Amino acid sequence: MAGLEGRSRYGWIKPGVHVRIWPGDTYAKYAVVREVARCTVTFEITRVDPGEPFYRPGQKITLPWSRVRVCEE
Repeated sequence: MAGLEGRSRYGWIKPGVHVRIWPGDTYAKYAVVREVARCTVTFEITRVDPGEPFYRPGQKITLPWSRVRVCEE
């Protein structure tokens, strides 16, 4: 099933967990997991590395499991 390979690799991702996330670019973002669904994860950005041109604190982003690249904070 598409998208489930990331979900099994990141089984510790649950709502409320603080993570550092790299959604396909150079700058790390720090976020809280808000929702975990079958094919996606929604994060709320809490902080971004200097130089980040697109993401801002308070912004919510939803990524498919195939694009989730995170580590626990």
